[in-house]
This record gives sequence, structure tokens and C-alpha cells, in this order.
Amino acid sequence: MDYDHLLSEIEGFIGQSFDQQRGYAYPFHNISHIYDVVKAADEIADFYKLAKEYRFILKSAAFFHDVGYIQDGPKDHEVKSAMIANRFFEPFSLPAHTLNSIENCIMATRNKQHPTTFLEAIMCDADLLHFGKEKFEELNLNMYAEITKLRKFKLDEGVWAAISLNFLEQHRFHTDYVRSTYDFGKQKNIKALKNKLAYFQL
Repeated sequence: MDYDHLLSEIEGFIGQSFDQQRGYAYPFHNISHIYDVVKAADEIADFYKLAKEYRFILKSAAFFHDVGYIQDGPKDHEVKSAMIANRFFEPFSLPAHTLNSIENCIMATRNKQHPTTFLEAIMCDADLLHFGKEKFEELNLNMYAEITKLRKFKLDEGVWAAISLNFLEQHRFHTDYVRSTYDFGKQKNIKALKNKLAYFQL
């Protein structure tokens, strides 16, 4: 199996999917987020020296994991993303275990992540790696704008800060590499959210 060629085909398909939805672009769930997650998946895969097949599974899931959101909104978007991925792979005759692993990695990114395999754990960490990065604040503001857009009413910034803080405090990275590399950054982002929340509560 020429995994590199197939990943190139996937990348083209995902890019086309986003182009078709350009008029409905989301501030957070956009092509930049997809590439961030793919890059994060590569970073973690490099550390663990994953075999080519496993890296292919991981990067395929990273490319597809939010395409259902882009095409049809947030509700059950992981299920829709997995269905889109399965339809895409039909002409390529991938082994059933490979398809199942890609689908399971996509489904593992649902809210309150519960990965059951190492690949799923990597995928979950890749999806939320920005929690431990300096650009968390920027991306979190994009998510705030997206939720406001979807709900069609103004969400109080203090409420959003409280929601975000609770989410980060409840969240745990799943892989040793990500915990050791990004937990410190996440704690800094938690502290920044606490400071922001204190400001809103003055």
C-alpha cells in the first residue's frame, strides 16, 4: 500500500471539502485546525517511532476527524466524519482492521475523550494539543466566536472564561510524551484563565 500517495489524496479531498464550505467558515473548526492536528499527530508519531501503517491510520483520522462538522455542523459530527472517511476509502480496498482503526480514532475525539488504544490516545492528544501551547488564548477566542455564531446570541465573556477554565482543569493528556512536553504550558493557560475570570468578577 502506497500510504504517502493515499495521504496526498486525502489531503486533496479535505481541502476541496473546505473550499466548498468557504461561505460558512468557522472561526475555530477550519482548515488551520485540521493541519494543526495533523502536525501534532506527526510530532507524537515521530517521538514514538510509529510504523508507517500506524502513522497512516493516525494521520487519516486527523485529516477526517472534523470534516463532518465542516459539512453539517457540530451535532454528532464525529459519526458523520467517520462515515465520510469510510465512503472516501471505498475505492482503495483498505483492510478492515485499518478502516476500523481510523474510525475508532475519529470517534475517540468526542467530548470527554475515552481512548481505548494507544493510537486513539495519540489522536485525542493531537486534537487538543493547543491546550498546552502559547496560542491557546487565540484559539480559545476563535472557539468563543464560533459558539456565539452557532448559537446566534452573545455569550458572556466571563461565562466563557469559566467554561474554558473548567474544561482545562478537567482535561488530562493521555500519552506520556504529551504530558511531559505540554502539561506545563497547559498549567500556564489555566493560570491565565483564572486571572481573566478574576478580572470579570471584579
